[in-house]
Amino acid sequence: MFESFQSRVATARENNQLFFAALLPTERISSMFEEASLILDSARVYTTAVTVWTLLSQVLNSDHSCVSTVAKLIAFCASNNQSTPSANTGGYC
Repeated sequence: MFESFQSRVATARENNQLFFAALLPTERISSMFEEASLILDSARVYTTAVTVWTLLSQVLNSDHSCVSTVAKLIAFCASNNQSTPSANTGGYC
């Protein structure tokens, strides 16, 4: 599907949704974070997987701001009829 890591990153940058969900499944994240996932996955919005996906998105975005990252998450949740987080970045940051 992808030729290299660079092409994976390029594909991820082009997608404005939680694009890392396709590259790094929830199950893989849960197995990596084990005990932390048991605690964090009870969160309403910022589960372990959502936090990892949004962090990767933030790092690869040219903006790098929490505000931009949370705004993208809000847009993703709203467009998928999911509960949206607050625009206050404290819950994420």
